Amino acid sequence: MKIHAFSPILFVLLALPLQAQESDRASAEKPAITWESIDASEFAAKLEKANAAGEGWAANPETILVQFAGPFVTKGGEKMGQSRTIRLISKGEGIKTLNAILIDDGLFDDSTKTARLRLVLARTGEGTWKLRKVFRSSEKWPRP
Repeated sequence: MKIHAFSPILFVLLALPLQAQESDRASAEKPAITWESIDASEFAAKLEKANAAGEGWAANPETILVQFAGPFVTKGGEKMGQSRTIRLISKGEGIKTLNAILIDDGLFDDSTKTARLRLVLARTGEGTWKLRKVFRSSEKWPRP
């Protein structure tokens, strides 16, 4: 059998549908995230006071999120898990409402693998952030 110069390209083109099917199967197996609403009225009041006092952490959605969640690295230098990810999601150019999401993954905990927090923040006319809602979600480690 004679091998042509284009055969590697043909192989890649033939393999693409298989990769897409595997990806579809993997995403279909992952359950949807269920968010639970939690009361954060005390933190909302703390944020309001911090805004009035001009505290720096209250001016930034990322630091507001970390202030609510707590540190990922303990005072002793120990990490809480394998990774912490922060995502800021907004629609359009003029940000009026923002979803600030924090994901702690690979937690060094016997039962909880992933913990998620979602803060819904609104931009005020003064340019400060106001806490509208807080949600949490978690995922358990698979059983051995």
